[in-house]
This record gives sequence, structure tokens and C-alpha cells, in this order.
Amino acid sequence: MVIASVPAKCMKQLSSAALALCVCLFAHAAKAEKVRIAIPGLSPNSAFFMVAVEKGYYSEEGIEVEVNQAGGGTAIPALVSGEMQFSASTGSAISAILKGAKLKVVMVGQDRPGAQIWTSRPNLKSMTDLRGQQIGVQSRGDTGELAVLSLLKKSGIPRDYVSFTPMGTGGTRLAALRSKALPAVLLNWFEIAELRPSDLAEAHPLIDLYGEVRMPYNGLATSDDVIRNKSDLLHRFIRASLKGVGYMLSFNSESIKLISSYAKMPVEIVRFDFDKMIPSVLPDGIADEQMQKTEIGLRAELLGMPTDKPIPTSSVFDFTAVTKASKDLKASGWKPTS
Repeated sequence: MVIASVPAKCMKQLSSAALALCVCLFAHAAKAEKVRIAIPGLSPNSAFFMVAVEKGYYSEEGIEVEVNQAGGGTAIPALVSGEMQFSASTGSAISAILKGAKLKVVMVGQDRPGAQIWTSRPNLKSMTDLRGQQIGVQSRGDTGELAVLSLLKKSGIPRDYVSFTPMGTGGTRLAALRSKALPAVLLNWFEIAELRPSDLAEAHPLIDLYGEVRMPYNGLATSDDVIRNKSDLLHRFIRASLKGVGYMLSFNSESIKLISSYAKMPVEIVRFDFDKMIPSVLPDGIADEQMQKTEIGLRAELLGMPTDKPIPTSSVFDFTAVTKASKDLKASGWKPTS
């Protein structure tokens, strides 16, 4: 029995009312609600989540988190079916929503993609040199591909100027860069941190998407069913997630250690990624209206959907819960402590 963990001496000293409260609190802890979430990769891009787990913020909200490492191709169908309650693959979720999936993006992590396009070919020096060339990405239609398309549009360059090769995860793009198997590859910060000095003799960054593109990046997506029928769970989960954001913004060094421990990644690699990522973090988890519209428009175009009628942002993004959770934290005076 959970109540057995209360020392007998304390039991004698407790009033009946206090004992009832104690039993209630222990019962609440024993009935923690289990939540399944999919994370595409344990990199600092999902730092808020890892920090919230390690600091016990989800546990404090009565939530037991089961983490599944899976990309959008696996996570989004599970989200639609109800097998998962949350996914950090917000880009894949947006594409699925535009195809009719009953999902919403309920929190956004950053306002720009933490990625660069790299090449090992000395003749490639700018975007214009990539005409007709292949760029290695993790998967077709992912946030990386969309970031490139966003830059093309911003630069007035046609969408078919470059093509994309899906390469998955597990270091395949780094291997392609080293072997010169492809003209260019898109690398995230933690992959760039793994480049060896010998790689840099020929490899060089071609395009800095982080500096050039603004778009919703990472965060949380969930189903309309969770929003409608489990609003309290959604509120508590997002409140804990915002605490993770608040902690990592206040305690950078401590967060790096927590992330390194959780993800089992070397501290120096986590620090490189974290330091690059942190300026793009959205403290309130909300992407502005223009960013939402641009994202929806680009993804609709990518999916070959008609673009003559604007798609309302409210059909894709729902920041009701994150707005309420943010107000709750401010009203309570909550502050992260080391």
C-alpha cells in the first residue's frame, strides 16, 4: 500500500484531517496518468521536454511519461489512432492536418530551424550553385525540406530548382557528406558538432537556414480528441513543458547536464547544440500569426493543394492550452530553481 510509506511516528502525530489530506496526496501520486509521447530524436531541439522529465515537472502534475523515439512517419499515425497522446513532430503533424487528420499543434518550441546545408564540393559556394542538385534530408516533406523551400521562395527561386533525397537518421547524412555521395546534405546542430577536424578540410557550410528562415520548429502536437475530452491532462502536460522551457532559459549549464544525462550524449556536443538553439526558443510556446500563415501556405503548396483560398490558422494551430498554462504560471509566481 502506498500509505505504508508514511512513517508510523508521523501517523500518530497527524490529525484526522491532515491524515486524510496525506492519504489523498499519496493516492494522487499512485494514480499518475500515463502519457505516451513520440520524440523524433533526443537532441537539444527537444530540450524543454527532457528538462521537464529530469526535473520531475511531469510527475508533479500527476503524469507518468512513456517516451517513444520515432519520426513523424510513425508518430503521426499513432497520434491519429490514439495510441500516442503527444508528438514533437509538429511539421509532420501540420502536413497531416492539411490532409484531413484531426490534430492540432498546441505548442511551438523555436522560431527557426536549427540546421545548415553542408557540402564537400569546393565548386559549390552559394544557393545558386545548387541548381539541379540533390540535397540529402531526413525524410521527404520534413521541416528541413520545408526550410529549404522557404528560403527558395524568399530568394525568388523556383521550387524545382533543387531536389531532395530522403536519408533517414543514424548518421547517414554525415556519411554522405564525408564520402561526397551527394552534392549537399542538411545537418542539424548536433550532427555538425560531430564533424571531425579532418572533415573540415573539405566540408563547409553552404547555407545557414538558422539565420535565413523563420518558421515554427519543434514543439507539441496532439489530437482533437485530447483537446476536447482531456483538456485537464493537456493543460497539466503543457504546464510542465513550459516549466521545462523556463528552467532551460534560466539555467543553461544545468540544463545541458540534464539533457546530456537523459539523451546519453557527450556534454560537449549537447553544449554546442544547446548554445546554438537557445536564442530561438519561444518562452511562451506560441508562434506569431504571420509565421503560422507562412508555414501553412508552404506546406499546402508542397502537398499540391489549391492556394487561392487561405487556410485558417485555427484549423492547424490551437494555443488555447499553452496560453492558459502560461497565465497560470505567471499568476502563481512560479520560478525555476536549480
